[in-house]
Amino acid sequence: MVAIVVLVLLKKYPGPYERLLHQNKYMTIFAMAEVNEVPKTDKINVSEVEYRPQLMPSTLPSNYKQHIGFLKVHKAASTTTQGILLRNGWVWNLTFILPPEFGPFFYPNIISLYDSVNNENILPSPPGRKYDILCHHVVYDKDAWAKVLPADAAIIGTIREPLAHFRSVVWYFSPLVLMNMRNSSDDPIAEFLSSKKLREEQSPQYTFLNNRLSFEYGVPVNVITSRNITAFNAYVNDVLDKEFSVVIIAERFDEGLVLMKRMLNWNLQDILYTLKNRNEGQPIITVTEDHREMHKEYSSLDYLLYEHFVNRFNRQIELVGKSFQREVEQFKKIREDVETFCHDVNPHNDFVAVPESEFNAEFRVDTFVCELMHIGEIPFTQKIRARQYGAALWKTSGSDDTEESPPGY
Repeated sequence: MVAIVVLVLLKKYPGPYERLLHQNKYMTIFAMAEVNEVPKTDKINVSEVEYRPQLMPSTLPSNYKQHIGFLKVHKAASTTTQGILLRNGWVWNLTFILPPEFGPFFYPNIISLYDSVNNENILPSPPGRKYDILCHHVVYDKDAWAKVLPADAAIIGTIREPLAHFRSVVWYFSPLVLMNMRNSSDDPIAEFLSSKKLREEQSPQYTFLNNRLSFEYGVPVNVITSRNITAFNAYVNDVLDKEFSVVIIAERFDEGLVLMKRMLNWNLQDILYTLKNRNEGQPIITVTEDHREMHKEYSSLDYLLYEHFVNRFNRQIELVGKSFQREVEQFKKIREDVETFCHDVNPHNDFVAVPESEFNAEFRVDTFVCELMHIGEIPFTQKIRARQYGAALWKTSGSDDTEESPPGY
C-alpha cells in the first residue's frame, strides 16, 4: 500500500450541495487516496463462477437484454435501481461506462452533474471491449448517449413526486440559499418560493431546486427558464416517450421493477434488492404540504413530467396483462424473505431457496448474493473499475454513499 501526497486549492462551501455543484468551477482537486494494487483480470474469480449457476444460467439467455442506459436521477430511488444493474453487470462481466477516478466532482461515481456524457468525462472502453451499461450520474441527451451505448440499448429512468423530491433535496443537500434564511425567516421555504429574485438565481444547470427532474431528463435549459410548455411537451413526446423503455415511479418501485424485468426479459431474481441508505434524523428545514402550490408554480415542468410518466406507466401496466399484479405480489413476498435472510443470516443455513412459481423457476439466494446486494455505490464502482482497468485508487474512510432507498426517505 502506497500513500500519495496531495495538494488541494479550494473555495469552501458549507455543505454537500455546493460542494458537488460548484467545485469544478472553483476548485482544483488532487484527492488523497490509499493506493491498493489490484491485479487486472477479464475473468470472474472462482467463487463467482461457483456461485453463478445458483442465481442464473451459466450463459446469458438469448433474449436477455444486457445493453442498458440508466438515467440515475438524484433523490428518485435511483441508487437501489443502479445497484441491481451493477450486480447483474458484475455477475455477467459486462462493461460499464465509468468516469475518471479523480474527476472534477471529487467522487469516482459521478460522470457529470450538469452535462451529458462525452469523451472528456468518461474513460475509454477497455481494449477489445465495447460498453454495455451506463448507470452513473449524468444528464440525459439522446444523441450523446447514442454515441456510447449499443444501438439496441434499453433506456431506463426513475422519477419521484416533485414535492417529495424537493423535500429530499432540501434535507439531503442543505442548499445554501435556504440555509442562509434560517435565522431570518420563520418559513424559509415559503420565503424562497415566493421570491422571484431568489428563484431566478437558481439556474437549472447548477442547482437541484429548479425543475431538477426535467433538467436531468435533458429538457433544455432555455425551455426550463422560459417555462415554454409547447417546447417542453414536444421534447417529452418526441424524445423521451420514444427513447425510454421504462420510467420507474419511485412511489411504485416494486411495480416498476417488475415492469422493467418484463421489458428486459430478465428473471425475477435479477431484480431483487435490499433496502439501504435511508435518510435518518430530523430535517433542518421542513417542507410541508402547505408549500405545494408555491412549489408547483416554481417547478411546474417537473409536475408535468411526473404526471406524464405516471400516466404512461399506468398504460404500460394495463397492456402487460392481468398477471402483472400477481407477479408484483409474488416479488414483494420473495424480496421480503430474501431481505430477512440477508440481514439475519442463520449460521446453519447458507442460502434461502425460492420455490418455483408461475413467474420464476426455483432458485437460491446465498450469502454471496447478499454481499453483492449490500455493496454501496462507490465501493461497487471501484470494484468494477479495478476489474475493467486494473486498479482502483480512490478510497473513502467513512460511509460510501447516502442516496435514499425507495420510495420516500
